[in-house]
Parts: sequence; structure tokens; C-alpha cells
Amino acid sequence: MPQWPAVRIEAVRADLLEEDNARPTLPEPVSSPEAAEILGVSAQRLHELAAANAAVPEPMYERGRRPRVLPPAALA
Repeated sequence: MPQWPAVRIEAVRADLLEEDNARPTLPEPVSSPEAAEILGVSAQRLHELAAANAAVPEPMYERGRRPRVLPPAALA
């Protein structure tokens, strides 16, 4: 083990650890039109905003014709 200082040490029952590790850590990806609907804008406006703002992440992957991105709440 590295000689780094301990920041957090935790003891957890194995069954609780397995249950906790089974939960997803990220929300389910959504398509661009779904993200636009969540934000209350049109899909075209979402693409305009994404093109003008470098902070908007690139799609995680493409499925069919629609790229999949994380929902806006996950980016906050």
C-alpha cells in the first residue's frame, strides 16, 4: 500500500458492501432530444447551446442516429 495518509477508513458488512456496489453510480444516459426535453428547449436549441459552450460534454457513445449523453442533472 502507498505511504499516503489515510483520508477515510470504513468498516462495512460484506452484504451491505455488495448491495452498495450493485447500485449504479451514474444516471442512465439520455439522447439529445431527451436532454432537450428535460431542459425545456428544442433539440435544435440544445445543439446550438452545445456548439457555443465548450463545457457541454461530448456524447458518451452513439446509438443509432442519436448520441447518448448524461442527463443535465448529472452534470450539475
